[in-house]
Amino acid sequence: MKRFITKKRIKLPKYKILLLKSIFILLSFLFLNYLLNKNINLIYNILNYNSFNIIKYHQSFNLTKYIFGFTPKTPIEDNQEVTLTIPKYEKLEIKKPLIYLYNTYQTSKYHTNYFNTYTISWTITEACKILQDYLYQENIESYVELNSVVKTLNNNNLAYTSSYKGSRILLEQAKNTYNSLAYFFDIEISDAKREVTTAIIDQENYAKILFVVGGANPNYLENKKLADSLNDLLKKHNESLTRGVEVRSGPGYEGIYNQDFNPQALQIYLGGFNNTIDEVNRTLKIFALVLKEYKESINGN
Repeated sequence: MKRFITKKRIKLPKYKILLLKSIFILLSFLFLNYLLNKNINLIYNILNYNSFNIIKYHQSFNLTKYIFGFTPKTPIEDNQEVTLTIPKYEKLEIKKPLIYLYNTYQTSKYHTNYFNTYTISWTITEACKILQDYLYQENIESYVELNSVVKTLNNNNLAYTSSYKGSRILLEQAKNTYNSLAYFFDIEISDAKREVTTAIIDQENYAKILFVVGGANPNYLENKKLADSLNDLLKKHNESLTRGVEVRSGPGYEGIYNQDFNPQALQIYLGGFNNTIDEVNRTLKIFALVLKEYKESINGN
């Protein structure tokens, strides 16, 4: 009779299994690096097709090494433009700001996209910095509030539901610091659907603007006058950019939005959560011109 010989299974120790898995992960990462390195020009082309056109790549700053951890074989021309951050606001010399830009809800973010994978996050405060830069180019100084509303709430024993009280404290501090401030814009992100917050102009997407006036403010008509004027100027540039002026009061609404602080205070919804920062940027270029035109119409210069 023949004996049936059973095959013996080889059982690897756990540490060897972990070692093999680690080697596999390492090899996969190296292969991915190779593919990215091979197609790095494609990545730069993606970076270049945007609406900023104000930041240039220089050989002293290796963008690929910053993001992916390796250097591309193909050199990049000095005049090639990319968008990663908007650092110019840090260098602006602000002496007598006219406009106060703040966000009651500072952590609100725009739609995540390809670049958010690499920890590039675009909050509503970043949008204010971009607007500040465009206004500066039009010789209008503005002040962006960078102090934390949440920290202010905590320091004053206020709940998160009292966020407008927190931003009111910062608003008052800013006015005491800069007596030149005349306009106070609380910039927020709308929760409306993308089709509501997006305009298509010449085959490009733009974030729409909604002007909100607090109807519970006894003197809201003065604030609405400013909102109507800015809305009319925006419509002259392109009517599809605006969602109009909305007066909010009653159940479900805060109703004042700190607009009782000054007749020139407004809440402005800049796009929605489903808009990208690139779409917001296109709109901000135009909105900066709108604010310049309004200033000229009031002051004559």
